[in-house]
Amino acid sequence: MAFMGHHLKIDDFDTWKSLFDADPVGRKQAAKGHIMPRGVDNPNEVFTRVEFDSVEDAKSFRDRLVASGVLDGATVLTPPTVAELVDVLARRSRWSVGAHRPPYVTGSLSECGARGFDSAGHSLRKANRPNVRARSDQRTAAIDGYT
Repeated sequence: MAFMGHHLKIDDFDTWKSLFDADPVGRKQAAKGHIMPRGVDNPNEVFTRVEFDSVEDAKSFRDRLVASGVLDGATVLTPPTVAELVDVLARRSRWSVGAHRPPYVTGSLSECGARGFDSAGHSLRKANRPNVRARSDQRTAAIDGYT
């Protein structure tokens, strides 16, 4: 599993996000998913991490991204960089299982064993399986000390 990440400073997040969503470089065809945190102190700083099946796919996408000129409209604080996954620590929390997830959780989290989420943030793995969801919520509550 490989990732391409970069850190940008942009003038207008909404304008930049609409360009990102338009996908002029073909990210959706090549990538498994992405995450996009924004700076707390400066919301015009964006950190993007895109997940790929292989280092070769990530490098190919990075090269297309740089050649496209799409980044010319932003201040590049950390250039597009390819990294390979070497270790994962999946910490269990109240958000790790259950019916309600934060709406900002999207993309592929396969390195943590997740199966994906619908647009409301609910796990697709547990969809239409309320008995499994209830047991998972009970286990999480017990682990977190709520029972």
